[in-house]
Amino acid sequence: MELWDVYDKEGNKTGKTHTRGVPLSPGDYHLVVENWIRNDKGHYLIQKRNKPLRDYVNPWSSTAGSVVAGESSIIAVQRETEEEMGLFFSPSQFSFKGRHRFDDTLMDVYESLWNGDSEALNFDPEEVSAVKWVKIDELQKMVQTGEFYSHRTPYLERLLKNDQ
Repeated sequence: MELWDVYDKEGNKTGKTHTRGVPLSPGDYHLVVENWIRNDKGHYLIQKRNKPLRDYVNPWSSTAGSVVAGESSIIAVQRETEEEMGLFFSPSQFSFKGRHRFDDTLMDVYESLWNGDSEALNFDPEEVSAVKWVKIDELQKMVQTGEFYSHRTPYLERLLKNDQ
């Protein structure tokens, strides 16, 4: 059973916790993190999820996950990146790109730099079935075809416009 802290629309903790899988009450939000792993060539490391995501079956996506109760956003993005991709970054290696609100979710978006070989990654096979580096034009096509799950963040919109 995973517990989340409950936030108001401004991102303040309400003091309540919530059980994952149970609908949130109106006006309540949970916090999610997203990490865009980029290399010096401007390519992004994406993952093919091994689990359905909303209406998408096994989509490609960025590294993302829920912040559990008592956890900070930066610790959550560090944990999710290590759990899903097998990559460890210190908190100082994440660049915060903004917080976005949609539906019952607050999403903190981060970017990190890594120049490694995707073939050498030891990712979690329960969470991830494949990883690959993509250029912006390939990512644009994947979003258009629905092959990539878009979290609807302004950060992704800027990437797709190639306007960082």
